[in-house]
Amino acid sequence: MDIINASDVVLSTLSGAGGMDIYDFSFNAVIVDEATQPTEAECWIAAHKAPKLILA
Repeated sequence: MDIINASDVVLSTLSGAGGMDIYDFSFNAVIVDEATQPTEAECWIAAHKAPKLILA
């Protein structure tokens, strides 16, 4: 977990963002690449982790 705390950028799948490994972390922004691919519900798994959501 120290690696995540020290990182400027953390990459994850949408389902991984809701996993126990980073459950207690929050971020400045969540960027969903290829946002037309996942369902809206899948996006919300990661979206609650940050005050900013960017769909690309």
